[in-house]
Amino acid sequence: MRREPTSKDHKTDRNARRALAAIIVLLIILLCGLLYVLSSITTEPGHEPTLAGVSGVEVVFQAFGGGALGEMELPYDVAYDGRNTIYVTVPDEGKVLAFDKSGRAGRVFVEDHEDGERTLEEYRVLAPAGIDVGPDGLVYIADRTKMAVVVFNSDGELVRHIPVMAPKGVTVAGDRVYVLSDVGTLFVTDLEGNPLGQWGTYGREDEQLSGAFAVAVDDEGVIYLSDLDNNRVIALSSDLEVLWRYGEPASISDQGKSRLLSSPAGIAVGGDGNVYVVDGLVSQIQVLDRSGDTFAPPLGEHGVNDDQFFFPKGIEWMEDDLFVLADTFHARVVGVRLKPQVQSTDTP
Repeated sequence: MRREPTSKDHKTDRNARRALAAIIVLLIILLCGLLYVLSSITTEPGHEPTLAGVSGVEVVFQAFGGGALGEMELPYDVAYDGRNTIYVTVPDEGKVLAFDKSGRAGRVFVEDHEDGERTLEEYRVLAPAGIDVGPDGLVYIADRTKMAVVVFNSDGELVRHIPVMAPKGVTVAGDRVYVLSDVGTLFVTDLEGNPLGQWGTYGREDEQLSGAFAVAVDDEGVIYLSDLDNNRVIALSSDLEVLWRYGEPASISDQGKSRLLSSPAGIAVGGDGNVYVVDGLVSQIQVLDRSGDTFAPPLGEHGVNDDQFFFPKGIEWMEDDLFVLADTFHARVVGVRLKPQVQSTDTP
């Protein structure tokens, strides 16, 4: 007979995740220091290394944890309700925070801090990952530990569960919910959770996903998937047929070669119809058109200053050229204006 997980089990798991996160942060800091030393050795005197596209990013606001909010340790994904509220998931803290559209008036939207033994379904949230706000105003949260998309109203009251195996990313478009799973499958349901279709299996082949992170849908029903471990973005038609791929899985023979994408994480469709992809490992944002072509240098720069990104993950379009990001290792939510600098096609 299988034993139901208890609150003690979940707290132990959470402490283990925090310890692992601390180790990862330490390793990343050491790696960044090594890269800095190497760059200082290999750069010619008087020629500072630069990153293309930095001029296309303007920081508008920042939001941090602290005080009544508690820590905002490793924020994962963000969502905007189209009016005034930004939501951010914090998996290691087991909570979702909310801010106004200028990054102020922070509050805890939903968390679970009650003690006692309960079933998974009785917890409000445990490990919230992907998040989106539907046209119905409800907040959809992919909770990997609860094995469900948990739906709340704007007051933080539970509405329903949509059972999904290992949900990671979620977006709502029209009357459909798109859930990206860690098992390598995109699940499509109606707003009540009734299955409508699915695509993909786990792996590295053309019709497969590995470590897929996020999903976005444009106004024509085209579905965009960030296939993180396979270093690519995949576009699907509304009937789940592959339209194009940008990037490809890495191989041992690729060592030392430049890649189109290193680790695509968050993905969003802007008001201009272009696709904005967070390339987390290099802390930049790639901009693709609807055909999967890039027409501008990457936006952003890796670093710890206010106008730099530090291994960001989730991204959401807000209005005009304004986007909001979960700048994960900066432990912040940041609003930025993104202005792709269109490359000239003139030949000398």
